[in-house]
Amino acid sequence: MTPIAGIELDDGSHKQAKREQRDTFVDQVFAAAGLLLFSFTFQVKHTYC
Repeated sequence: MTPIAGIELDDGSHKQAKREQRDTFVDQVFAAAGLLLFSFTFQVKHTYC
């Protein structure tokens, strides 16, 4: 099996400076490996009954 892409789920923590640095690093690693990286932003919503 050979990977062709990665999927990343971004929450609110990705707005922090330290996390942005990590995201840049991950983007560079995927690009250097010739892999696609799909990032999706989401918000966690809790529903209580």
